[in-house]
Amino acid sequence: MEIKLSDLLGYCIEHWKVIFLCTAAFALLGFTYAKLKNKDAVDVVFNLDSYVDSTDEEERRSLDLIVERYEAQDKLIAIKRNYLDKSLLMNIDPGNVCKLTTEYLVCVDEVSQSDVKKIQNYLNIILNHYESEMKTEDYLKQLAEEIDTEPQYIREVLSLSHIIPDYTTDSISSSLTGNGISSEGVRIEGYFTIQVTGASLEACRTITEYLTEHMDDIDVSSLADITGLQFSYVSETENHFATQDYQNTRINYLREIQTALSDRDGLLSGLTGDDANYVYAQLGMETSIIKAYRVSVKKYLLLGAAAGLFLSLLYLAVHYIFEGKIQNRGFMENNYGVREYAISSEESNRNDPICRLGRRLRKGSARQYTLEQAITLLLAAPAGTETSEDEEGNSEVCIAGTNLNAVQPFAQMLQKLLEERGIKVKTGENISEDPEWLMSTTETTTFILLEKSGSSSVTALDREVAFLEEHKADVLGAIFVM
Repeated sequence: MEIKLSDLLGYCIEHWKVIFLCTAAFALLGFTYAKLKNKDAVDVVFNLDSYVDSTDEEERRSLDLIVERYEAQDKLIAIKRNYLDKSLLMNIDPGNVCKLTTEYLVCVDEVSQSDVKKIQNYLNIILNHYESEMKTEDYLKQLAEEIDTEPQYIREVLSLSHIIPDYTTDSISSSLTGNGISSEGVRIEGYFTIQVTGASLEACRTITEYLTEHMDDIDVSSLADITGLQFSYVSETENHFATQDYQNTRINYLREIQTALSDRDGLLSGLTGDDANYVYAQLGMETSIIKAYRVSVKKYLLLGAAAGLFLSLLYLAVHYIFEGKIQNRGFMENNYGVREYAISSEESNRNDPICRLGRRLRKGSARQYTLEQAITLLLAAPAGTETSEDEEGNSEVCIAGTNLNAVQPFAQMLQKLLEERGIKVKTGENISEDPEWLMSTTETTTFILLEKSGSSSVTALDREVAFLEEHKADVLGAIFVM
């Protein structure tokens, strides 16, 4: 028997309720199985005291070492992150760096020629003291509070320097009438420079002004016996430029932080179960619940549905192939040479759009006839296959089939249409079940076979056709109800 994939697909769609119920039943089975499987699963909460009691110190030593290394790495990461967040230098725009340089003249007048070298050394000591004191925590504390930072970050953007020319005896003697030399003594000069790097001129000037305003707070009287020390403003230079130095430093810090994070997290990556929970507890982290194994309810629900769908389709396919029923139109014409006309059956599943879709798929593109059209075509029989007439000259047609009970409404409509055309109609029993009924027909009787898709048996149809051929009965054709 020829099997068309479109017919098989349409057959399955027509039986969609079987597929749905089977899929739903197996999905429910999968869901129930997963729920029962998970019913006795109990999660275990980690208890640090119980773990310590059940293990000795030697077993925990390696874990304690991991805790120490983790805390050290964590501290290093925090320091680097804090530096990147608060450092004035690291938050300067590399495309717009401002550098403010302020220079002051430092001098001592009326120094005798014999004291020049001593005063020069004293001046150097004093300026060194200024440089160190101006970078101390106490000196910068108030400024740091004003600009919301910390003294250590101010020191990063601050550069202090000084220079004192070397006053030799020869240079003094040769310049008795020049600059810095008077009849009353020698004038010792030096330069003190404050250089501030910042994100803007305003930021640089804030730091510079604070430093100069509080210079008097620095006590140098105990360092040297020197009088007449004077500081006077000389010049201020503003410079704007772009550089990648600070940005590269920041990038290097970020890489160091990323490396430290990887190293830190790597310490915990190999830990599992209670060992991991012990380390988490020591670090003040949330311990994980050791979960009992649970199957996925969703997974088993879908697996059950898939199994139900597959088995239902397999059942329908096997049933379609091996049930021994006529499924396809053209079967009688191809196998027995009997003219066949397919008509539509809409008496069932009329309100079911899915069944109608399956029925249309099985019908395909082949033409479907109405019952009246099929009768007209059958009666327009070729020579040698015309309707016979009895002794009174009336045409006589017998409606036969292997399962007339399944097509009873069509048999009644067929009888009515034939009688309206003046044809005497006789409706018999199923020939395959009561072959003796065929013997009661006359030789002038012409047969019309009425069969139905999915109802008429191939074996019964074989017997039916064989009986008709054996008794040399005239078969006008067949009407196949889809």
